[in-house]
Amino acid sequence: MPYSLKETPGGMELDVAASGRESLVRESLHGVVEALYGKEAVGGPGSGQAIPIQAAGITLGQSLPELVAELLDLAPKTQGPLGPPRWLAFDEGRLTATLPVLDAPRLVARALRLASARVVGNGAHFVLSRSAAGR
Repeated sequence: MPYSLKETPGGMELDVAASGRESLVRESLHGVVEALYGKEAVGGPGSGQAIPIQAAGITLGQSLPELVAELLDLAPKTQGPLGPPRWLAFDEGRLTATLPVLDAPRLVARALRLASARVVGNGAHFVLSRSAAGR
């Protein structure tokens, strides 16, 4: 598995090692979805709906943490759990991921926020902390 997720007393830590830019983004978001909903959401069936999320940044080190924070903020507000990204788009200064809304109403997002992020080359480390308000 290109990412590892570890539960900590304050939340979760996600480490990602990838073969390239697209893989790094895809696996980072895949790991965040698992952190939010558990392993069940990673392979869940789609409902036919999808939600795009975007982040701006000149480098992946700027845009990827912003995209992760956007997912963490959006997940508790979505009608149904979100799955790993289906499509990614890399435009100049912008990164977009489209995530399916899953047909799994009993899955509820954990309240997590991005506490810190480090992106170096084809690897990333994210610290996700618990948040009572879900932000």
